[in-house]
Amino acid sequence: MEQTGTSFAAPHVTGFIALMVEQWPDLVAVEAKALLKSFSRQATGR
Repeated sequence: MEQTGTSFAAPHVTGFIALMVEQWPDLVAVEAKALLKSFSRQATGR
């Protein structure tokens, strides 16, 4: 069974943000969102 979508992505995104906060303790939510978007790319359809 293939897992896709937000249910599959949520733990990965949460972990990535946790790593960012560990690196930059003063990071606020708006900055975290901007950084996350800057590191992401559009997924291609099937």
